[in-house]
Amino acid sequence: MEKNPFILIPLPLLKELIVDAETINTMFHVGIYFTANKINVSENDAYKEFIYCIYRDLKGLTDQLIHTFHTMVDFPYDEDYNGFDTSGNEFNPEEEFEYLLSYSEENPDFHHLLMAWYKIRQVYKMLELNTETVKYTILLVNEHLKKYSFEGCPFILLNGKVMMNIYTQKDKMQADERAVWAMYLGILSIIGNKEFACTTSDMIKCRMFGAKNKDELTLLLKNKTFKKAHDKYTSKYQYHKLLNIIQDRNMITEIGLNRRTYVSYKLKTLNELVDAISMKGNRLKRRQQRNEEKAKAIERFFASQQNE
Repeated sequence: MEKNPFILIPLPLLKELIVDAETINTMFHVGIYFTANKINVSENDAYKEFIYCIYRDLKGLTDQLIHTFHTMVDFPYDEDYNGFDTSGNEFNPEEEFEYLLSYSEENPDFHHLLMAWYKIRQVYKMLELNTETVKYTILLVNEHLKKYSFEGCPFILLNGKVMMNIYTQKDKMQADERAVWAMYLGILSIIGNKEFACTTSDMIKCRMFGAKNKDELTLLLKNKTFKKAHDKYTSKYQYHKLLNIIQDRNMITEIGLNRRTYVSYKLKTLNELVDAISMKGNRLKRRQQRNEEKAKAIERFFASQQNE
């Protein structure tokens, strides 16, 4: 696996970031879950790791997987070598593996649970986390999948190391600092994986509060707690203060042109950003000119056909 991938955080989680510090914990675990859903893993490796945990790392399994294992009355448990060869160096649990293949065919729910657990475990390893708490991630995610609607929502592509830094600082982070991160993460949701994005201050204000657009923001602001935070941090003074902070920290490059706001996390200087904007503008002009020339050429062709 890639050692430092992007963590996928669903935008709706930003709703409570400024008003509730615990949101960072939720972002961390739910982000791991959605990242895990995107990775490709080997089913054989998943079975093998499950067997290894049965023998050597039972705490690394979820309670549900442990319970399922205890119902496997015919599981060929190797009390002598725990799936290793006689030298104790090579883990090769052939009988256990064959048993699980057969069991999974008859119990597809087990296969689903096993693969979900294994994918999350791989993200844990990539982030160098203690895999014994994978079960906690799964429990928390199941709770929030009931609480939030993530269907069709934008995602924030956040550098894995940055997510880890936010997570480790969560207990010290006050509302003003969380507002900085809310704006940054909201902007990331607009940029996606593009080199830069063209947006507006109104859209940035929507996204920093977890709203996809103004309609969602209007519904959100019916909550007095959210409205109070929104009114404070989206005032003209506070908005530009936050925007300046994330630029001072070299988190985002931003420039306003023609009543639009251009933002990028990949382009680190204003000159690079302006050059990219100009290049895209020139491409669009050339494309428009080419389309117009094609339309005129087609028109001339049919006119010449009618004259013959």
